[in-house]
Amino acid sequence: MTIFRSFSPLHFLLLAFFFIEIQAQVPAYQTFKFVNHGDFGQPTTEYHSMYRVIQTKYLNFNIPPFQLCFYNTTPGAYVLAIRAGIPGDGDLMRWVWDANRNHPVGENATLSFGSTGNLVLAELTVALRGKQTRPAKVSLASSYSPIAT
Repeated sequence: MTIFRSFSPLHFLLLAFFFIEIQAQVPAYQTFKFVNHGDFGQPTTEYHSMYRVIQTKYLNFNIPPFQLCFYNTTPGAYVLAIRAGIPGDGDLMRWVWDANRNHPVGENATLSFGSTGNLVLAELTVALRGKQTRPAKVSLASSYSPIAT
């Protein structure tokens, strides 16, 4: 019992903080959901790929020199990627990062950033004769840090 005599109420309070789970909460205006469908961008890209820049009603991920896109080199198999370059300067824009190269998603896959801070790339599982043809979900990240203003 001599151990507890040396602890003050402040020590117990600090110890309690180690056992309390803190959950990030993203403001609703900073969340989004993008569905991979629609028109493609200009055809001057690396690997002669087709791409769609990710844009929502309130958010635009086309901020030069970077663009967040879905691209494909094989019809129906899309990769979430970032490309870099200056549009209209005559050079190709290069793919500099991709998330799911080994697990491409199909048309109508969704990219969402939810209120818990999870960035999730997902698509419906398609079953043909009892076999799954695509994974149901690929999680990309699980962190949120608000930018101080």
